[in-house]
Amino acid sequence: MSDRIRDKKVAVISGATGGLGSELCREFVRGGFEVVGLYLRNDAAAAELQRDLGAGAVLLRQDITVEDDWRGLEVLLKERSGSEFTVIANASAQFIPKPFHLLDPADFEELYRVNVVGAVRLLGKVLPRMIRGKRGRFVGVLSSAMEPPSKGFAAYAAAKSALRSLTRSISLEYGERGIRSFSVSPGFMETPLTDRWSDHLRASLDRKESREPSEVARRICELVNDPDAGLKGEDHRV
Repeated sequence: MSDRIRDKKVAVISGATGGLGSELCREFVRGGFEVVGLYLRNDAAAAELQRDLGAGAVLLRQDITVEDDWRGLEVLLKERSGSEFTVIANASAQFIPKPFHLLDPADFEELYRVNVVGAVRLLGKVLPRMIRGKRGRFVGVLSSAMEPPSKGFAAYAAAKSALRSLTRSISLEYGERGIRSFSVSPGFMETPLTDRWSDHLRASLDRKESREPSEVARRICELVNDPDAGLKGEDHRV
């Protein structure tokens, strides 16, 4: 294996066209990573982001919640065999916070399917390459709304709590193989997701820990590059 390939860093980022996702793609390209950004629906946003990032990124339409067809990603991963991989589980289903008695079990199922099952499927595609290379990183994007849970966020907090447990399990099982795993919990961010919420709902939220998506993306990139981050499956408030 050439040193050039072994020194290559690849970041696989889900939810790539969202508010934080697009900033993650930009930040990691600036940080010297080749980015593979996965998105589900917004082809126009993906095309615009691809133009912005140029040759430093590949945007790929991929439903991470199903096993139907991952050939596009598998080809990209094979072409980058020997690289150091970072997986950032950033994708989340659209939702509107509401009291528990107004939630349907389907609300819980959808958020769990994207946040947890999607992360499991995505990591499953990359983890074998991390194991062979004895290095890699897994990052779960959580939220400050989960601990303690904010009112109206029962379904969201439950899904993010499961993702938190997943990051800790990966650290426990694969830390001795050189794979680091941790989570990040940003404060409230102005994103296309939160833009859909009513003014009344947005005004009711605790905004003291508000963050810009670009600020959160920058901190996540710093943590990924920090050799001491992810040694114990810890969560970082950002």
